[in-house]
Amino acid sequence: MRGIDAVMQSLERALRGSSADQTEALYLGNDTHLTRFANNYIHQNVSETNARLIVRTLVEGKVGSAATNDLSPESVKRTLQTATNAALAQEPSSTFPGLAPSAEAVQPDVFDEATAQLSAAERAEAVSVLCERASTANLIAAGT
Repeated sequence: MRGIDAVMQSLERALRGSSADQTEALYLGNDTHLTRFANNYIHQNVSETNARLIVRTLVEGKVGSAATNDLSPESVKRTLQTATNAALAQEPSSTFPGLAPSAEAVQPDVFDEATAQLSAAERAEAVSVLCERASTANLIAAGT
């Protein structure tokens, strides 16, 4: 996953380049690791890292949004322009109250270091123990 400094740089780049009346930039990043097993055997052990930038703009009461998972400066600029173009193509909204006021970014406390540090081999070993116990008990284990 990208570091907080790189994330903030991407968000600031999106906001700084905006010509809209209001602009919102949201970063969603995750590292996902998954071990699937069925019939007491592991059949999939995968990992994925992804990041998304979602930009929403408000221009003269018109709302537009765009998203990307390419955080290069060119892509951030293109995504901002796409959101702005989408807003310009809309009819003004009489019910949209505007974007939320600016607030300090908060790092959510949803990270478990011990779980994050497990390697694919360690995950496979834990599942192997579970499958072996199930087999010994004449059961069939399956899950993720």
